[in-house]
Amino acid sequence: YLFWGGTFLAMRYGLEVLPPFMIVSVRFVVAGAILLAACAIRGMKMRPSGREFGILAIIGVLMLGCGNTAVLWSELYLSTGLASLLVASIPIFAALIEVVLPHGEGLPARGWMGAAIGFIGIAFLVSPGLHNSLHGDSRQIVAIVVVLTGSFLWTVGSVIARRTTIHISGFASAGWQMLLGGLFTTIVML
Repeated sequence: YLFWGGTFLAMRYGLEVLPPFMIVSVRFVVAGAILLAACAIRGMKMRPSGREFGILAIIGVLMLGCGNTAVLWSELYLSTGLASLLVASIPIFAALIEVVLPHGEGLPARGWMGAAIGFIGIAFLVSPGLHNSLHGDSRQIVAIVVVLTGSFLWTVGSVIARRTTIHISGFASAGWQMLLGGLFTTIVML
């Protein structure tokens, strides 16, 4: 939790210096390139097939290009604590996505109750932002919608990654995802 929660605080400090799209672009293009270079130096299998490359691009764009960028952008208008709590909706989204997918894992009654409690908790957390939005400041509610949408897209990318086999090194797979997600964000930024 210390390291996971620390990323939200690091994002906040980064926003004091650079715009959100630039932070994500630089972060993931540089990290992806370094990771791929390390894989090449170590002789790891890192060349995906065309199909695998497409899947890695989809995962990188959804998780890093959309999901991470949404969280970072939302911290312009939300506290780091609220942003991190909203991102905690990912397990709820994952459970609901698995229910509707072919051969997905269904939720028992207790699971549905847990998902409902989770969504009620999210509504409780965002209620102050809703109250402010009703009085003319809609930035917080827009940021809440953006971070929840980004969390949903991150979850979709995670589900795709979980259901897909990529026949290259896991480090190379992560490097490609970072590089492609960062390049996507660079295009959006430009």
